[in-house]
Amino acid sequence: MTGSGQARGDSSSKGTERHLALFDFDGTITSRDSLFDFIRSTFGMARLIVGLSKLAPRLILALAGVRPRWQGKEAVLAYFFGGWETSEFASVAERYARERIPRLIRKDAARCIEWHRREGHRLVVVSASPEAWIRPWCEAQGMEAIATRLEEREGRLTGRIAGRNCQGEEKVRRVREIIDLDSYTRIYAYGNSRGDMPMLSLAHERYLNWKRII
Repeated sequence: MTGSGQARGDSSSKGTERHLALFDFDGTITSRDSLFDFIRSTFGMARLIVGLSKLAPRLILALAGVRPRWQGKEAVLAYFFGGWETSEFASVAERYARERIPRLIRKDAARCIEWHRREGHRLVVVSASPEAWIRPWCEAQGMEAIATRLEEREGRLTGRIAGRNCQGEEKVRRVREIIDLDSYTRIYAYGNSRGDMPMLSLAHERYLNWKRII
């Protein structure tokens, strides 16, 4: 695989070699943030704008670093999805994964994923977005998913995150929890923001915005 923003390491995982590719999702594989796109697709742009205006004070504090970013995400989740039946949410999310996400895939991402797949590498998406739509999309692509889990009680969403938001160092913790990194000959990692840097540090080849970095 050659060209800007594409993996240029060993050409294949032959013999006993094992290769692993870790991908951020929002802004790396997709052209936009999937959480807000999911909300827009579900409720419409007008409802999204109204909701974000009401949540603006809390979101600004989270974006400014005054409060943790996960608190801003929980505010959004609670406003739009708190109290939803888990089965209904799962159904809407699966439809979004099937019908909408394919339109958001970056060409660089599609080419890179296809190259890794052809070479027989293990492909894992590690995302801060809810696994409700990350996992169905990944499974359709023959990829694995590590993503943020949403809390539910008595069959309904609470609007809170179950455990920790899968971002920053939590991505590293979740990856190490599931994958024996030492068993891989070569690891590739792809991200698009500062929050992906801890995950990129796990790799032999690191790509930020589809450009290789040291």
